[in-house]
Amino acid sequence: MTINTTDIEVKIKLLKSDTTFAQVTLILFGVWVEKGWRVSKSKNENLIYRDYVWVQPPCFMAGGKWQEIIFIDDRRLYEEVHLKILDAYYREKNKENAVGDETEIDPMEVDKANV
Repeated sequence: MTINTTDIEVKIKLLKSDTTFAQVTLILFGVWVEKGWRVSKSKNENLIYRDYVWVQPPCFMAGGKWQEIIFIDDRRLYEEVHLKILDAYYREKNKENAVGDETEIDPMEVDKANV
């Protein structure tokens, strides 16, 4: 079976935290739900988004080390899933930031600035 990122739906819940920015749920083929993915603060810059974020799959602590519960063996698909999650995260974040950003603009002030 081949999985394509078009088979995956991403649901984002933004958080008000300094370290974990969002909880992520992936839905595969409309029936398989994976909860526990996160978008978190990173020490390293994400070269694509030019931001300090990273995607963390669901994991648990075992023997003093974090172990991933879900692991995508295909490296290309792994990267595509992470990009799809980050795309959804930034879309949701931009939607939230756009709400309430509308300010009244006086057309007369615009005309004065253009003179």
